[in-house]
Amino acid sequence: MNLYKLLTSQKPDILITFVSTEEWLGFIGSEATPDNIRLTTIPNVVLSELVRAADMDGFIDIIMTKMEAPFKWLMDWLEPLPYLIVANTFLSWAIHVGNQMSISATLFWPIPASLFYIFQNSDLFHLFKQKTTTSIEREREGGGEEVQKSKRD
Repeated sequence: MNLYKLLTSQKPDILITFVSTEEWLGFIGSEATPDNIRLTTIPNVVLSELVRAADMDGFIDIIMTKMEAPFKWLMDWLEPLPYLIVANTFLSWAIHVGNQMSISATLFWPIPASLFYIFQNSDLFHLFKQKTTTSIEREREGGGEEVQKSKRD
């Protein structure tokens, strides 16, 4: 959220839509935001923040497989249609959604480089790399899964 606040403070004529789960909006929703940042949600398809540490592999699997459909549905109904999707690196499916909707999309790594080094040398990173590579290969082959019919189709 701080990145978006910084962007809007430097360029007040842009509109940023910050998408989170309903649970996370409960955590951050009371925080003051500029008028050009709108907060919106997708359903809680992921494990609760309060218990997800008990099943981190399951959590990673869910964010890589279950969040795309509700996000795509939300994107279909946003007005105005976004110009750019910026997503956490773990949400690599955002590139697929952007390509489907002819919206530019990019991923960013919001975690310090020292933590990246730890992930790179752990099983968690290899799980992430395997799932991301599979998603990117599917996109290159043009065989991306149909997520859900949209109002724009």
